[in-house]
Amino acid sequence: MAVVENRVLNCAEETREQGDRLIALTLSRPPVWVARALESIRRDYPQARTRTSASGFSISALGPEGFPVSLEIDGDVFRVWFARCMHEFRDVESALKCVDFALSDRAVLKIKFIGATASEWTLGRRDSTTDKVDPLLAGGSGMRVFWQPAREEVFTNRLAS
Repeated sequence: MAVVENRVLNCAEETREQGDRLIALTLSRPPVWVARALESIRRDYPQARTRTSASGFSISALGPEGFPVSLEIDGDVFRVWFARCMHEFRDVESALKCVDFALSDRAVLKIKFIGATASEWTLGRRDSTTDKVDPLLAGGSGMRVFWQPAREEVFTNRLAS
């Protein structure tokens, strides 16, 4: 993806006319803001394992209690993934704030499974005094299959900030 005037262009190579200038864009690496975001993540969370691609970046979970977080760019849509769960944003700033929050030790990801399928998820903020979790984002298919056992798994990233 290439960023032009805060717009993301989803293509390997694209030309577009702007006034009397012709701008040619060739994508060979992620946008500059991806590098800056990863630089900030690596500074704040030096133990995080990061990986970049032409469409974004990902941060691996540090252990079995944690969850991976990734950002994927698709045109003008920014998808933040928490393990198998995804939320879409229309602006990069909100998506990056979400990634940063998801890496913090206040973030709690709850996934409800029906059999082996994730049917609902909630990303919430843990209150440090009460340990109560306030939901911030939620999603899922809402699938209800009564003959399959249901279970809930809770994940939290314990990255030292």
